[in-house]
Amino acid sequence: MSLTAVGEPEALDGYAFAANVFHVLGVTPLLGRAFTAEEDRPGADRVVVLAYSLWQNKFGGDRGVIGRAIVLDGKSYTVLGVMPPGFHYPGNCEFWVPLALEPADMANRKLSYLRLAARLKPGVTVQQASADLSNVAAQLQQEHPDTNADRSAIVEPIRQRYVGDIEPPLIALLCAVGLVLLIACTNLANLLLARGASRRREFAVRIALGATRYRLIRQVLSESTLLALGGGLLGLLLAVWTRGSLLKLFPNDIANLNIPRVEQIPIDGGVVGFALLIALFTGVLFGLLPALHTAAGGVYQSLRDGGRSGSVAARERARSVLVIAEVALSLVLLVGAGLMIRTFLRLERASLGFNPNQVLTAQLALPDSKYPRLDDRARFLNETLPRITAIAGVQSAGVVGFAPLSGFWGATDFSIEGQPAPPRGAMPHADFNVVSPSYFRTMQVPLLVGREFEISDTAVAPEVVLINQSLARQFWPNQNPLGKRLSPDPAMFGKTTWAIVGVVGDQKHLGVAEPTHATIYRPFAQESFPLITFAIRTELPPLTLANAVRQAIWSVDKDQPISKMITMDEAAAESVTLRRISMILLAMFAALAVFLAVVGLYGVMAHLVAQRTREIGVRLALGARPKDISQLVVRQGLLLAGVGICLGTAAALALARVLTSLLFGVRPEDPATFAAVGLLLAAVAFLASYIPARRAAKVDPIIALRYE
Repeated sequence: MSLTAVGEPEALDGYAFAANVFHVLGVTPLLGRAFTAEEDRPGADRVVVLAYSLWQNKFGGDRGVIGRAIVLDGKSYTVLGVMPPGFHYPGNCEFWVPLALEPADMANRKLSYLRLAARLKPGVTVQQASADLSNVAAQLQQEHPDTNADRSAIVEPIRQRYVGDIEPPLIALLCAVGLVLLIACTNLANLLLARGASRRREFAVRIALGATRYRLIRQVLSESTLLALGGGLLGLLLAVWTRGSLLKLFPNDIANLNIPRVEQIPIDGGVVGFALLIALFTGVLFGLLPALHTAAGGVYQSLRDGGRSGSVAARERARSVLVIAEVALSLVLLVGAGLMIRTFLRLERASLGFNPNQVLTAQLALPDSKYPRLDDRARFLNETLPRITAIAGVQSAGVVGFAPLSGFWGATDFSIEGQPAPPRGAMPHADFNVVSPSYFRTMQVPLLVGREFEISDTAVAPEVVLINQSLARQFWPNQNPLGKRLSPDPAMFGKTTWAIVGVVGDQKHLGVAEPTHATIYRPFAQESFPLITFAIRTELPPLTLANAVRQAIWSVDKDQPISKMITMDEAAAESVTLRRISMILLAMFAALAVFLAVVGLYGVMAHLVAQRTREIGVRLALGARPKDISQLVVRQGLLLAGVGICLGTAAALALARVLTSLLFGVRPEDPATFAAVGLLLAAVAFLASYIPARRAAKVDPIIALRYE
């Protein structure tokens, strides 16, 4: 509905609720009250409940708005209440009015546009409710075959419906965070193992002086826990500073995507407690291995000069295992990032079926109170389109009922004249849209056969349609569909037939990653909807003409709000938002994981060189070349990385399927991605091993032997 008489006219998204829906959802107004059953009747339904955000933005949080009259679609509505902050169900809803169905509509089984919400009884599962309702649907199919032959029932939790689109990238984000945490913790364990190796003589002296091994374990665990808690506190500070960036990554107003409205990501007591608990747990868990190794060495062996004790060798094996785990986990993250990058590149190159460049769109909802008939809406367009086309910098302009990538679409059943009637419930189904004669030319959608709509296709002219290539290919393969006639669903359009006069190319209506649907187009002068979108191709940057387009529309109707003005390039970018977000986050975490893995591998190899200084000195004294020493160290580093790459590949093959719903044109087991990631990690491992290897090759045998 359009809100007028409160500043500039503004289009608002609202929903009609039955009176008891707020009770079913378990929410009460912050101010005032919700509507009653008496107000949920035709003639008594001019009441409205406002969302908290609308109350704040348009009415300044004035408590006196309760009982005040506001104008929606040219009609006066009394404000009954204001809902609490954060309640916008469904979607980004800004107000609610009574459903107030007419008795004829309530009894019309051909209308199926209502959503049903129910609260389950205690102890009843979703599966039980779904089975029960399926039985009801089956009974209705038998009692009313004409209208219910293809009607089934699906029960799903409201949270699943509410967060369904955002769930896959959040799960991928959670997995990425968990993997990075594991990699960081293995580095912590490696650090503590190296520190324990350098302190083994100190601990041996402590034990010799009477300290118990339990006390040494407790000391090492205390150190690891303090490190982890310090990192946890730093992470909380970073979370506070960066949560605004996360909100920008997950906008609330993306068409076609069901994303909950979130004004902020709270860092509350629960988040702080969870973060500190995770830090404490990881500090204890990954400090336990170094603590046990520290306390396991023999006192006599640790106090002796030189020699490589069994406990030291075990410690080095443990560090090698941790490095292998780091490389494996890094490979899993890199594979995920690689798959998302390849997906995004495929999406960027994929065709939408139209040219989105240099196109500005303006979405309007024509109120029924002012434009109740087809002629009224046609007159508005006939007056507005020439004024928009006359704007300097505009090449062409057209009108479409449901714009591509807008989140709105229509559909209808139909039959084909001259073909056998399909069985009940099995009528062909197609998307349905209305366009002006200049729309396809403006969007640069190719005409394949026949003609486009013309100005002469008016309400008194023969009824005609255009179909897209998918529909033509489905029903007239290797045939010319021109002149064929379609009979639409009589419940929606009455008893009529439409003649096919042309075939246009397919358009991706819901996004480039979505399948193309069979589509029927009608001329706007013969069939129109209150929801319309102007498509304007410009020579100048589209948004520079936004104000001129607004003024052209308001010159025809000063009270007509424009609900959304956006370029088609922006709409196309929005349609891949979730995949872009997933790619960015996974790439960031993968880069961090590789950095941590390199640090871990470098640390192990550097410490290995330090531990084997005497051995290297002996080898050099006995005639080994520096090149041989370098190869020995690099070979050991690559061996650790190779084992990690093999294990990580197996894990990535299993976990990459988590990303399946986010991929496009790429298989979860894509061999090119796995090969590229494996080679990248091998190259990084070589570099991380090469620096310690060069240092080992430069060891002076005399100094090494004297040191030992």
